[in-house]
Amino acid sequence: MTAMNTIDAFLVGKSPEFRALLRTAQIAALTDVPLFITGESGSGKSLLAKAAHDHSSKHHGPFVETSCATLNEEALRACWHQARGGTLVLDDIEELPAETQTALLVLLENNSEGRSRDTQGKPIDVRLMATCSKDLYENVQRDEFRDDLYFRLKVVPLDLPRLHDRAHDATLLFDHFALEFARRYETKQTYLTRGAEQALARYAWPGNVRELRNLCERLTILFGGKEVDASNLPREFQAPRAKNTRFELPDSGLCLDDLERDMIRQALSRTEGNRSRAARLLGITRDTLLYRLKKYALQ
Repeated sequence: MTAMNTIDAFLVGKSPEFRALLRTAQIAALTDVPLFITGESGSGKSLLAKAAHDHSSKHHGPFVETSCATLNEEALRACWHQARGGTLVLDDIEELPAETQTALLVLLENNSEGRSRDTQGKPIDVRLMATCSKDLYENVQRDEFRDDLYFRLKVVPLDLPRLHDRAHDATLLFDHFALEFARRYETKQTYLTRGAEQALARYAWPGNVRELRNLCERLTILFGGKEVDASNLPREFQAPRAKNTRFELPDSGLCLDDLERDMIRQALSRTEGNRSRAARLLGITRDTLLYRLKKYALQ
């Protein structure tokens, strides 16, 4: 299995920005340089770190993840030794206490020069990754975070986009999680109607992918094997009533065939050529779509 395939198994999405991130992660995973993973809470930072570890040269070594909020120098060194020959992930690096920042910088310098050793003189080789949910450079400017450590950590930055910024991945992610939970709860997979898909696509997702995953688990438990419509979704997913949904005909008029042809092309592009899903986006049957593809010579 290739690095990209494994990372895909952890992080699902087809939006251009997200695919570009995965390509960068694929390349970076094969090196030993620090990874600096940023993104809002619930966007998948820990999953990306685990995927990168699994396709690094240290994939046979330990994967150690710890929070920085109360990490003192002693605990940091203990985690460093525990991650020997593997990967250490420091979550919420912006919370790392000032005195521990200095200790981490020393560990990184010794590690890169091959001078990191245990009490018996044996070498300790650790791949470091750090996650952050804010702009850490603001902390640097306020003298709350060491600038030399900041630049030492930010060798390969990986910025996970919000789910809201790749809204059309929501349905894809739902299907991925629905299969996972169907297996866990030994039931049939839950599917979304077109209306439910549209509700997911327009929702703001303040909790990002984690919120979507929790929603999918809930719906699998309640509606296992059944179709879920927009009316079955929580209240926050219900669309506000539009004041005016009528299409306004331009004064200059339009060519209806050209408009229909363009809408079909957009639907096929958005679904990457999947005609069944394109038909659902357009609100028509697959047979009707096939007829119109032939009519406009779009096949």
